[in-house]
Amino acid sequence: RELEEALALRKQAEDELRRINADLTREVGEHKQAENAVREQEQELVAIFENAPFIMLLLDGDRIVRRVNGLACSFTGSSSSEMIGRRDGEALRCLNALSSPNGCGYGPHCQKCEVRLTVMDTYETGQSHYQVEATLPFSIRGKEEQLAFLLSTTRVNVGNHPMVLLSIQDITELKKLEALFFQAQKMESIGIFAGGIAHDFNNILTAIIGYGDITLRKMSGDDRQRRNIENMLAAAKRG
Repeated sequence: RELEEALALRKQAEDELRRINADLTREVGEHKQAENAVREQEQELVAIFENAPFIMLLLDGDRIVRRVNGLACSFTGSSSSEMIGRRDGEALRCLNALSSPNGCGYGPHCQKCEVRLTVMDTYETGQSHYQVEATLPFSIRGKEEQLAFLLSTTRVNVGNHPMVLLSIQDITELKKLEALFFQAQKMESIGIFAGGIAHDFNNILTAIIGYGDITLRKMSGDDRQRRNIENMLAAAKRG
């Protein structure tokens, strides 16, 4: 009887171990699935970040670059290692930042810099900004250029640390095309205005020429005023 009771207890213990083992196996499987899902999401986010059609920088609270995408490197002509660890203006090669001894944020023009103000506001308040227009001088591959761009900012948490995702779209060429378009519109308006004036003036000259011709035909060949009428008609026709 004692042996039977011991065997029964042992069987209960084995059944319990078998159940616990099944639960653990299921939990391990679920954990692996969750890990794979997180890994896939991370890979997707990295792919989106790297292949985004905008310049993208991940900044900490001091505006230090923590990560950049490929387009940012192409824009500046710098490698990611050269940009990471520097402030945003220095990494992007803003002339206002490069010309200041203390770097980005300390130059005479930095206090009103749209990039600095927008990034700081997003970091401090959590407020996102979209397509803020700014114009800054840059030194790109040894060439100084005044560039126009749209910037957007969003606060994100990376490892429980708040950071700012800054995206920049270069619209310099678009601005040049807009300027040409506005110039063409202005010239077209001037042309229409000048054409209207010419049309009205032609009507006046037509009346002068018409009445001048009638007057000249009615004058005798030796009329003393004939020469005056002829000069008037010649001037009107030139007009």
